[in-house]
Amino acid sequence: MRLALELGYASPKRMLREMSASEYQEWIELWEIDPWGEERIERQIAAIECTYVNANRDRDRHPLPLEVDDFIPKRGVRQEAKPQQSVAEQKQLASTLAAVMRGTIPGGSDRTA
Repeated sequence: MRLALELGYASPKRMLREMSASEYQEWIELWEIDPWGEERIERQIAAIECTYVNANRDRDRHPLPLEVDDFIPKRGVRQEAKPQQSVAEQKQLASTLAAVMRGTIPGGSDRTA
């Protein structure tokens, strides 16, 4: 579908009728070497992110550098749902954050003194 759009075909079926199998294979091989469109942009962004993270990582805690593929979004992969916070947990978190903003910690001493 994307190849058809890239080549200006509204119909992938029409594109495949007009293209030989070897020509189609050449397009696939070209895309594997030099992708275009969204995948290319994502790879470029991932390369920048990877370079930044690797240049600033704590080499003692993370001795092995990350790879560009570690930063490319995974399509079609379902991520585990995070457990929902209960209302009580949310209230406790809000109370703790409010105390931190005031400079006090519940059950602790006043940090502004």
